[in-house]
Amino acid sequence: MKILQLNPAFYPAFSYGGVVNVSYNLSKVLAQRGHDITVFTSDSIDKRTRQKDLYVEHEGIKIHYFRNVSNLLAGHRYPLYPGLIRALKNHIQDFDIVHLHGTRNFQNIVAAHYANKYGIPYIVQPHGSLPRIVEKKGLKQLYDLVWGNDILQHASKIVAVSGNEAERFREFGIPDEKIAVIPNGVSDISPASLPPPGQFRKQHDIHEKHVILY
Repeated sequence: MKILQLNPAFYPAFSYGGVVNVSYNLSKVLAQRGHDITVFTSDSIDKRTRQKDLYVEHEGIKIHYFRNVSNLLAGHRYPLYPGLIRALKNHIQDFDIVHLHGTRNFQNIVAAHYANKYGIPYIVQPHGSLPRIVEKKGLKQLYDLVWGNDILQHASKIVAVSGNEAERFREFGIPDEKIAVIPNGVSDISPASLPPPGQFRKQHDIHEKHVILY
């Protein structure tokens, strides 16, 4: 299957958090399973650094980086890379499915438009970003009224990482038949690579019976 992954930031831009890590590892494993994986993303690595090469093949993934209008804005979660428009217009029909990471961003507006225009199915994985909470509630509501609700309405599936997130989707009006619960993956760990029992407690001088890790 030819799969297009879209994320405003991608490998090696791990400074942007867990979503980059999740989408990168998902793409890597899909490539290992024989799928043809292409990524469209911005050139931002962090607030001060840009990706130099605009095309890279890494671990079976074909990565296209598009220049941001402002790397500083991208660093504040406002990536705008106009080159994506032409790329999607000309090439979205080359793919069997499109996977959108995140919700309220520039890429989803463009990708959903051309996916709908050419009949290419797409899925949206919000990674916890769908509820209008914490900050910028007014901007989030405006985005949803203009673009967001329509993007979700035409998506083939909306991916939740947990039952709790799926419940938030239902509160947002997303029907059950559109919701797929797929937890984040965990890399294979060989038992032989694990440290001996008790090493962590000894190293950190922990004597309590129960330990909560996060």
